[in-house]
Amino acid sequence: MAQATHHSPKEFMLGFIAEDAVGTAEIPATDNKVQLINIDSISAPSLNTEMVADVRSGDGRTAKASDVYVNNKLQKREISFSGIADYNTLPKLLQGVMSVAENTPSPSDDRYDIPVTYSPPDLKHGTVGSSNSNEYTFTVFMISPETNGTLIFPGCTVESLTISGDMGTESGRMRMEGSFVTAYKPTLTGGTDVISTKRNSYSTNYYYLTDMETHNICGVTDVVLSSFGITIENPTEYMGFQGANPDPEVIARAVPEISASWEASFKYDSDSMDLFNDYEAGTNAPLTLTDSDGNISFSAGYGRLTSVSLDEGAAMFISVNAKVLAHSSGDMLQITAKDA
Repeated sequence: MAQATHHSPKEFMLGFIAEDAVGTAEIPATDNKVQLINIDSISAPSLNTEMVADVRSGDGRTAKASDVYVNNKLQKREISFSGIADYNTLPKLLQGVMSVAENTPSPSDDRYDIPVTYSPPDLKHGTVGSSNSNEYTFTVFMISPETNGTLIFPGCTVESLTISGDMGTESGRMRMEGSFVTAYKPTLTGGTDVISTKRNSYSTNYYYLTDMETHNICGVTDVVLSSFGITIENPTEYMGFQGANPDPEVIARAVPEISASWEASFKYDSDSMDLFNDYEAGTNAPLTLTDSDGNISFSAGYGRLTSVSLDEGAAMFISVNAKVLAHSSGDMLQITAKDA
């Protein structure tokens, strides 16, 4: 007989926790909690299980059940998410996608930098790190309302992260979307519940476009900003094998590069009309969006426009996309995100 039990999609949660040892699933505790993400909704993970169902030699012209080959070893799994950026989650995710520690010289607390000479940490299975180090991976929990229904993914890295805001939506409250990846074997049945005392809720302190009172884009000072978004991508490859599962031995990041690109829409006028020419000429495209209170800021001294277009709205706007580039010294990209 069918069960009467049913669940709302909003009862499912997504959280992550830094691992003490690379690739070893971290066990939540009251003093080491899973950080929940303020997700829009839960999405099924991409397990990428390998299945070969080609017909093999045998009687008749049909594929037999015994012909099917299923492989779940060393497959790259992906857990995607989208939701609201807040003081509890965004700083941790920035540190994860950049694989850098927080830059804390006063007055630059809560800043995360990609230096020109960026080189990610060496990550080997079993390497012990700490929450204050950039040398760690995450265990990701897809928390189910069913007892022992939680899915657990050890050895995850943040491969991509997008931060965006639009003045036409929630007064510019900033959103985020991204993906965790892992090639470690997940726990897909009988996963231990993450009870409320072992979960750290997301914050109600948010970031807004309106936090940034200085907005200079592509050499145009004080643009009338409509929307902005930036994406950081740090490719992850899981290499080698060890253990009985087997699981990866080494995690490589930023091959061939860590990259960042941004997009913005702002009012078209005599100051911004030359951006079409700047695009064709390959002119430098710097970015400065700063908040004097230190809540949220983005700075990239060098870049090149990759597209320019017109955008009809309340007035005529111009939309630009750019790739962030490194120079001879300093930082390629600096992002400030206030931490709770």
